[in-house]
Amino acid sequence: MEKFSRFRDSGTGIQVFLTPVAPSSAASASPLAILARLPAYLVAAVRLILLSIVALLWSLLSFIPATSPILYSIFGQASLLLIGFAPIATDKVSLKSRGRAAATSASLQHKPWQPKAGDVILCNSSSWIDILIFAIKFNPQFTLPVVSEPPSTASTTATGTPNSKTARRRNAGASVVSEVNAAASAAAGASAGGVNDQRKVLGFVPVPFLTALNHAASGQAPLYPSNPLASQPLDIPSLSSRSQRPILIFPELVTSNNRGLLSALSPAIFPQSWRDLYRATGALRMGKGQANLYIASVKYDPPTPFARTSATSSAPQPAGGPLRHVVSLCADLTFARGVQLRLLDVDESPTSPGYQADISALGNAPRGPEIDVLADGVMGLISSMSRLRKTGLGWRDKEAFLAVVKKGP
Repeated sequence: MEKFSRFRDSGTGIQVFLTPVAPSSAASASPLAILARLPAYLVAAVRLILLSIVALLWSLLSFIPATSPILYSIFGQASLLLIGFAPIATDKVSLKSRGRAAATSASLQHKPWQPKAGDVILCNSSSWIDILIFAIKFNPQFTLPVVSEPPSTASTTATGTPNSKTARRRNAGASVVSEVNAAASAAAGASAGGVNDQRKVLGFVPVPFLTALNHAASGQAPLYPSNPLASQPLDIPSLSSRSQRPILIFPELVTSNNRGLLSALSPAIFPQSWRDLYRATGALRMGKGQANLYIASVKYDPPTPFARTSATSSAPQPAGGPLRHVVSLCADLTFARGVQLRLLDVDESPTSPGYQADISALGNAPRGPEIDVLADGVMGLISSMSRLRKTGLGWRDKEAFLAVVKKGP
């Protein structure tokens, strides 16, 4: 695993791309433990048969118009139950009222969290299960990010990623990775003449449920303009104005392994006007008719000897692709996989009337045409909700990681 050491975040020590595994023990490799696994194969076979029936019925009924929300609710929840998830409850969170009376928490749970058409749901992403959960709960319009083409292999080798060894040495000893850490890493690459740092997020494309599911399951990098799906990327305001449903966007742009959060500071995903307004006022209040931001977080329980990770491996899946992960989940003898779906109080979103970020901190934040203090602020809220620490690694680092994986040993 030494070849992946460069992808460990310098400030936190978190490896955000490798698949989490449960701590190994001698007992797990004993003949008795291996024998105990035999019933798991029977359970897996039964679950897979039932899952196939659910999938068949779902596909047959999907042709009936206007049934998508109902189908997601019924068959999506059945699918989660069959792979070992207990019914998933949503937990509304207030970052301001922690420690207050229980009555405050009770009133918060009754406050509506109902994104309407054109509103934007922002959340971290670690698995294809995220897609299924949001389909069940909110029936959003799924999207995939489109980024400019990667540089040539020679340029990538010469300059490294924004989080190169030089940048990591500069940040060595940091206890917590912040936006300054990430910006310093990007600046280090740019000063070295890195072509990679000039790349941009070109926009997002709306995609069907199954396309989003497969993309998350395979742990791929963002789409490039040469991909047939990415022919007409739209910025977030344009996407919002055209959508008949809430829009789901993952600010990290790629999946991680649910051990930390990726940086969204650079390059920018939000339009310049939104970023300027947020930096100047500490909020995003644009008047009547604006799209509201809804902030959520998804956090899975860590793997155990009896339950493998729910997070999709960031590396390309081995033979079998996403189906292999489904089979592995079905083979675990557990019926109570844990996942925390947390929803931020609507009054604490950057678009709410009562929200106010620290303007002095925003004024001192890194500046540049591709610095996105709004996206970084959103990731800060997600970090506080999920208690997952922010790192200085981003989607360009994942591209480099995937390139190393494809090369093999």
